Amino acid sequence: MDSGTTQILNLPDEVLYLVLKKLNNVNVLCSLVGIHDRLDRLAYDVNFTQTINLTTVSPNGSHKSLADDIVHRFCSVILPRICVNVKSLIVQAKIFEDVLRTKNYPNLQMLTLHNLQHKVAARIFTKNSSFVRYYKHQITRLVITINDRFGMRSVETIICRTYVAIIMWFSRLRHLSVDGGDGSYYSRRLLRGLSPSRCYSSGIVFLSIDIKDLDDCLCLLDGRLSQLETLLVKIHQVRYSRIIINNESTLLKLKCFSMKICRPTLDFHDKVVPILRRMSNLEKLTLCCRIRRQNSFIDGHYLTNEITRHMARLHEFMFDIISIESRIIAYPLPCSDDIRRTFVENGYHADCYVEYCNIGIGRCHIYSLPFTMDRIQCITSRFTGGMFMNVRFLRLADFDHSFENAFFALIARSFPSLRILSLSNTEIVDKSKEIEKHVYGSPMPHHSWRDLLLLLLCGVMLVVIVIWGLRKTKMSGGIQRSTSMYVIYQKENPFPLVANLQIAFCFIEQCKDYRKRICKFDNKIHERQMLKTRAASDTPAKKSEDVKTVNELIPGSTNPIGSHRIRQNPIGFLETELH
Repeated sequence: MDSGTTQILNLPDEVLYLVLKKLNNVNVLCSLVGIHDRLDRLAYDVNFTQTINLTTVSPNGSHKSLADDIVHRFCSVILPRICVNVKSLIVQAKIFEDVLRTKNYPNLQMLTLHNLQHKVAARIFTKNSSFVRYYKHQITRLVITINDRFGMRSVETIICRTYVAIIMWFSRLRHLSVDGGDGSYYSRRLLRGLSPSRCYSSGIVFLSIDIKDLDDCLCLLDGRLSQLETLLVKIHQVRYSRIIINNESTLLKLKCFSMKICRPTLDFHDKVVPILRRMSNLEKLTLCCRIRRQNSFIDGHYLTNEITRHMARLHEFMFDIISIESRIIAYPLPCSDDIRRTFVENGYHADCYVEYCNIGIGRCHIYSLPFTMDRIQCITSRFTGGMFMNVRFLRLADFDHSFENAFFALIARSFPSLRILSLSNTEIVDKSKEIEKHVYGSPMPHHSWRDLLLLLLCGVMLVVIVIWGLRKTKMSGGIQRSTSMYVIYQKENPFPLVANLQIAFCFIEQCKDYRKRICKFDNKIHERQMLKTRAASDTPAKKSEDVKTVNELIPGSTNPIGSHRIRQNPIGFLETELH
């Protein structure tokens, strides 16, 4: 032993124990075991080895396993000596089977599995696996994060079976948290395997779960989880549901409810609000969603009249709600100050910002303060700022206005703990516009998806009209018509939307005129044939008079009647250049 170790051993046990508790117990065990008997006794103490964490947190917040040599030494040398003390185990799912094979853990109650993959889940959460056989009546707290990208139906089926197996087999489970990843990869309900007539782990008190749609949420609230008090659900989408809840025991027992809806929904008022009204004993409520195509913005009056007035015990209400594509029928149009006034009148601490993209069509983002969630809904350049200490993930998106330097400075002040930032902005910054002006002579116009869709529809319309015109041309007997149209792009403004639309509308009008001239020309041909028939039966003097009449009807035709040739092109008006 060196002098440093001797000085440490001179400290009393209480001080040494306090120092060791500040360190990672896995690193302490791997470093100090075998140096001195006194250090071994302290390191193997029951209070020091109840929780074993074999993971480390990266700067972006993800969990990774410790170095392979540390894990190997810990599992082979140290873990067999402390397995009786372990009550909580935090481990990467890929090495969990190796940890299980080391020794049995008779006191294990809490388990956290990070980055679970479908192949590992298929082996662990089966009826005949050693984990289910030995620990299904022992585990009381289970936390799982899944990082698989579901593209195959077989993978999705395994995850669905894992959900059902956990709820069905672990009889003593009280706390369950399952982070299922991105719900957009699920094609069907995740809890469709739950039978309404079968008894499940009804003792679950806390449940946090990622699910596909509202049907999965209703399955959890139909009474089968009779002891449930806290439910945190992350739903991918809300759409039409046929499930009806008749047993309200779970709804009435809930004290904390959180719902985060990933995709914009049209059915918030018709499907979600009626369920919230039946949770009359709620004490804490959290709502995060985007609501589409309402006749008014979600404001303080709506939250009070439709939701909170039905919850007499509610004392904490956090919300992050965006009303998008709302067709406002009120006049004058409500502004941000009008929405803030409704919060003050109803006793909410909240802020908001309002913007309009078209006349009467607007977007309103409301959020409670102080903001305690780690994510906030997508914000635009109209964001007014604030202090959001807990937000780690943020998305900025604006398709009408560019993000300037002052806006990014505001974001830096408002989100000091930000880790991940996603940015979407189609507006070209000023410097890029100057480059385009130098190259093309003028800045390129900004086209939204609506403009492109309108241009596409005009193109389809032109194709239909041209095909109709060609078919009509073929139906005209033996008369050759040639059409040509030339569109010249302006070099100083490539792909000009307005110019293209003018070309399209001009071509449509000329096609209408073309149709009228076709009909008029066909009438003249018919009259000519009638005169020819009459001339065959009249006298020679009468025939010469009819020929003169036909030549007057069709200018440019000086040939005899029998030749049937027309030199002048009656539709030459299309052989022009459209500017």
